[in-house]
Amino acid sequence: MERYDLEPDGKEKKVLDIGCGMNPDPRANMIMDLTDIGDSFPGIEFHKHDANIIPLPFEDNTFDYIIMNNIIEHLTVSDDKLFKEIYRILKIYGKVEIHCPNSLFIYHRLLYFFGWIPCDFILCHRKHYNFKQLKTNLRNAGFKVFEMNNKWVFNPLRNFLNPHIKIIAKKGG
Repeated sequence: MERYDLEPDGKEKKVLDIGCGMNPDPRANMIMDLTDIGDSFPGIEFHKHDANIIPLPFEDNTFDYIIMNNIIEHLTVSDDKLFKEIYRILKIYGKVEIHCPNSLFIYHRLLYFFGWIPCDFILCHRKHYNFKQLKTNLRNAGFKVFEMNNKWVFNPLRNFLNPHIKIIAKKGG
C-alpha cells in the first residue's frame, strides 16, 4: 500500500493515527499523541493532545481514516464520548480502524483461572474489550461495523481464539 491514498479528485486522503507514540502507521499523514514527538517524523503533521480530553482539536468531518492501534484500552474517557468524538471528526463514509487486546482470549482466561495475571495485559490497561462489546460501543456511536479479524463469518469461538481485536467501522451518510 502506498503511503498516501488519493481521493478521486487527486487530493491525498487525511489519515490520522491517534496515540501512536514512536511507531506511527505508514498510512498516516497526521499523528496525535500525548508525548512531544513532532520533530521525530518530518513530513507528518503532528498534534500534541491527550486523547482523554474531549473534544479533540479537529474540525468536524476532517479525516478520511483514523487509526487507533492499541490505545483505547489505556484511555480513561468513556467509550461513548470517545467514539462519538471520532464519529464527529470523520468525514462521511470515513473509516476508523481499532486494534486492542482481547480480554476473552483463552490464554488470558486460563491464566486468570489459575490465579496468574499477565502483567503486560492487566497492569497498564484501564479497560478491557471483547469483540461483542467493542462492536456494540461503535454501533451506539452511529458506526457501521463491517470488518473484524475473523476467519469465519459465524465463529462462536472468535472471542476465545483471537488474542487481539481488529475492527474497522464506517461512518454512514
